[in-house]
This record gives sequence, C-alpha cells and structure tokens, in this order.
Amino acid sequence: MPQAHQGKLVGEPPTIYDSDRKKTTLFINEWELYWAVNNDNALIINLYRRAMFFLTYIKGTRVNEWVMAVNRWLARQIQGGINTADERLWNEVAASFTRRFADSLAKENAQSILRAGVKMKGEDIDGYIVEIEELIRLAEYRFDVPQTIEVFTDGLPTGLYQKILELDRPIVTCASERHLLTGCGYVSKR
Repeated sequence: MPQAHQGKLVGEPPTIYDSDRKKTTLFINEWELYWAVNNDNALIINLYRRAMFFLTYIKGTRVNEWVMAVNRWLARQIQGGINTADERLWNEVAASFTRRFADSLAKENAQSILRAGVKMKGEDIDGYIVEIEELIRLAEYRFDVPQTIEVFTDGLPTGLYQKILELDRPIVTCASERHLLTGCGYVSKR
C-alpha cells in the first residue's frame, strides 16, 4: 500500500460530469487517470473520502438527485458504524454510477454502425484504424476472428486491400493490419 501524504493533488482533474451518457466513458477514464496519479494521497486512499470527492465532479440538474441520494447513503453507512476504509463504500458508489449513467446502448449502436459498414475516408488509415478499433471494442467483438477482420477489410479501399492480399501474409488482427499497411506505404512509420 502506498504511503499516504496530505499534499496537493496533481494532474488534470476530470471534467465535470453532467449526465451526458456519451461522455460517461471519457469521464470514467479521466477520473481513473486522476485517481492513479494521486493514489498515494490520503484523500484518495480513504475510500469514504474518495467516494465523496468523486461526487464533487458530478454536477447538474439531471444528476443532482443521484448525487444527493449517494451522499445520504454514504452518510448512513458511516453513521451506522462502517469504517471509512471499507471497500464497499467506494465499490458501491462506482457501481451505482455505472448502473445509472453508462451508455446502455453503446454496444448496440457500435454493432449497428459496424453492420452498416465503416469506410476509410481518403488516405487517413490511422483515423480509420482508430475508429474501427473503438467500434469493435464498444461492440464487444473479438479482434482476432475472421468476421471482425472482414469488417475491417471491407472498409478499406479496393486498391489498398489488393496490395495487402498480394503480400501473401495472413491477416490476424487489426494490429497486424496496421503492420501490413505500413509495409504498403499507407501508414507512416513512427
């Protein structure tokens, strides 16, 4: 366990969350980064204080009721004798946030977009790979199965896909696609 310190928190605090479900994942990522760089701070180590601190980043008319309900729940837990270091305090707040604000249609929307087909725009292979990988992740598809690889290759320009086929190497994942595309001169070597 890290040695707790009382110093100032470091890093970029998360953006205030106001209930926009399309931004839930971004908010959670920002919070987790902030939490990670401050994991040795007493405010973050104490699970009750972490939960209360987390609530300070959730504001707005559409989230206030939830914040007040969770605040009351935390207060009742402490008043009932639960230790402020009890993991259940933080775990329940985090789980409640996810249940309440997660984009429940993200998976279905991503699957629908993938079924409709995603095409590479111009010669922006990096942008295409980022977009398709994000959709595959949201759709909860595996990256290494033929159907997913087909979704990826179907979005490539015909000439580019033909060059890949001429390399006579097996295509295994989108990551290996990036490697093959680098060899074809479509992705800059960084």
